[in-house]
Amino acid sequence: MRYLTALGRDADWRAAVGSVLAQLAAGRARPGTVTRPNLGVLYCTDPLRPLLGEIVRELRTRSGVEHWIGASGVGVGVDSIEVFSDAALAVMLMQVPRRDFRVFSGAAPLRAWRRAGAALVHADADESDLDELLAELAPRVGALSGGVVDGAQLADTALAGGISGIAFAPRVALAGGLARGWAALGPLRTVTRCSGQLVQTLDGRAALDVLLGDLGVAPLRAGGDVAELAPRLRRTLAVVGAAGELDSALRPCSIAGLDLQRGAIALGLRPAVGMRLQLCRRDADAARRDLVRLATSVRDELEQRRDARVAAGQLAAAGRRGARGAVYIACASRGGAYFGGADAELALLRRHLGDVPLVALFGAGEIHGGLAFGDSGVLTVFADDPAM
Repeated sequence: MRYLTALGRDADWRAAVGSVLAQLAAGRARPGTVTRPNLGVLYCTDPLRPLLGEIVRELRTRSGVEHWIGASGVGVGVDSIEVFSDAALAVMLMQVPRRDFRVFSGAAPLRAWRRAGAALVHADADESDLDELLAELAPRVGALSGGVVDGAQLADTALAGGISGIAFAPRVALAGGLARGWAALGPLRTVTRCSGQLVQTLDGRAALDVLLGDLGVAPLRAGGDVAELAPRLRRTLAVVGAAGELDSALRPCSIAGLDLQRGAIALGLRPAVGMRLQLCRRDADAARRDLVRLATSVRDELEQRRDARVAAGQLAAAGRRGARGAVYIACASRGGAYFGGADAELALLRRHLGDVPLVALFGAGEIHGGLAFGDSGVLTVFADDPAM
């Protein structure tokens, strides 16, 4: 059965909550929707961040749904509508057997839960040990996805800092993946010399020469003016990964500056000798193609699962349904305007995924496979499952 979604847009949080509750009530009256929702996802834009605790208390009291997870961000979305900057709430009500999920945070640790098979998490952007925390959590929960937020989090109560979220038992059927947002400028290379945040050589060549070559720019002289390069550098990324990591684990980081004297480039992280690095550019067309690829592959996977259940006699062909619902978390640098117009990113996603109830958050980063990304989108789909 389909999950319920609602969007409230009002600077008065009580009015926004009232609008959300009215939409949810209308949704519950329609056939084919969940009848006993017990878990809510709540995303809000930054103007409502300080009120997140009051908002969730009001929603819990008036909806009867006890457990809530979520966060605040630059933008939110529901179905095919995106809202940035303006005060808005995005809500999805789910129905999952209580034995099959655990809400957790620093105040309520997950500890050992043998049934965990996946988790949807939110992590603080200022957490200095984020990579280590994710690496510690991932083996305990299986598939790990979510978002990095520069704001409040919600795990039954409003909180800040660290990591929070919800773990699901393996029987909760999920699908999803990562959509990247960049195109390669040059081949994958290896860091052969570095110091601090400076990459000095790539494959034995001066890193600055490699960067300028990939950009098609003539060599610069020490003390030269790099102002003309600034717009292109803002669109340029260093996509990096540890030695031996799969290409799917490559993550983008910013190019923080150039050292003309040493012929080096400064990254937004500390590189290491042996690290793999590819110079790329932020690219809306590449982001669009990869979002279509992700949505199409998830839709095909769900259709194959349903076909297998029909063949096994678990589902009548006439009773086929779509996914129950989806959560999409994307970088705040994306959104409809980046894709060509208002609401364009979510509209493109649902056009290729199908008519699936969806809530979205646009924040400071994305989490997929236990790694933190940027300039990307992460999709988590709750697949139809007759046991649920």
